[in-house]
Amino acid sequence: MFDDYDGDHTGKPMPKAGPKIRHRACGDVIQSMHRHDFKWCKCKGLAVDGGGAYLRMVGDIKNYDVVEA
Repeated sequence: MFDDYDGDHTGKPMPKAGPKIRHRACGDVIQSMHRHDFKWCKCKGLAVDGGGAYLRMVGDIKNYDVVEA
């Protein structure tokens, strides 16, 4: 029903992908590509969710770096 919706409640378009996050413990770089796209790193120590709509991090949230594009 809402698969093609890429805006927020105000109707403004939102970026599709969230920031790239590197888990320092395993070195894996993860990125949530869209809303509700929950991604774990390879060691399952850190996960991200939300794409460009919001950023939710789960797990080892004090042990990460944001990867610049």
